[in-house]
Amino acid sequence: MKTLYFVRHSKSSWEGESLSDIDRPLSEKGIQDARESAQFLREQGQFPDLVLSSPANRAIHTALIFTRILSIAYSSLKIYSELYTGIRKEIEILIRSLPNSAQSAMLFGHNPTFTDFVNRCLDHRIDKIPTTGIVALHFKIEEWNEMEFRADLHFIDYPKKRK
Repeated sequence: MKTLYFVRHSKSSWEGESLSDIDRPLSEKGIQDARESAQFLREQGQFPDLVLSSPANRAIHTALIFTRILSIAYSSLKIYSELYTGIRKEIEILIRSLPNSAQSAMLFGHNPTFTDFVNRCLDHRIDKIPTTGIVALHFKIEEWNEMEFRADLHFIDYPKKRK
């Protein structure tokens, strides 16, 4: 069995109107939510083997907070443009190319791409993955290249759910 964690980046700041979308930073609330969500995963014993992020500043910053709190080496964080562009076929190819030695991978990215991807894998729908939301899916496969759009929902978590 393989596990994918889809993590929508934390709340971003809109203060720098002149910044391009890819450069938008996290807000203070986003930083705090990322810390709390990563701590939740730590307490649940959820430690991914791989960490992949969109190149967007807000996604990378969220991923860095998670890697620090989960005690994952920063060098394990890999950046993939496919997670920013949101082209489903490219994300499928990326997932299917993951090393089989990894049983789990955590992807940091954006909506609506992540919600659409998750909904395609489940037999029921979720409305949307909120900022700093985490959806963990179990795939009954031995190798990543076998990944099909059939998964079991392991859990869904987000900051407001824990309050």
